[in-house]
Amino acid sequence: MPVLPLQRDVASAEFFDGTARRELLLRRCVPSGHWSPPASLRCVTCGATTLFWARSSGHGRIISWAVVHRRPTPEDPTSKRIPVAIVEMDEGPWLRGQIVTTRAEPSELAMGLRVEVAFDRADGGEAVPVFHLDETQLFQANSTTYFGG
Repeated sequence: MPVLPLQRDVASAEFFDGTARRELLLRRCVPSGHWSPPASLRCVTCGATTLFWARSSGHGRIISWAVVHRRPTPEDPTSKRIPVAIVEMDEGPWLRGQIVTTRAEPSELAMGLRVEVAFDRADGGEAVPVFHLDETQLFQANSTTYFGG
């Protein structure tokens, strides 16, 4: 499923400048350097209001996921299953986004699978983060899930 077009505003301009450069920017607090999600106005750890933008490694792991079922339309007569997830970035903040995979089925997703940020852009919109699944983990994750290892 293509992402929906998003438009920048004053508060999100720096974030979208980063996505245009293919960089995921998160917020960090000046007093302690804690990481917070992009939309934060205060540090989620200490409450500080002095935040700056910092580049994320772009790596994280799936915390939870769901599959969105899209109905067929006259323009696209096939139904779609789109995996979306809550991802804990290696820096700590949790982000929501679409999981992009070339061969995995949504039923193969599992908690803890590693992902890496990528960017997708809808026509007329800003580049937005999506997450690519490291598909080399699928057999290991499913073995752990089904066999308790």
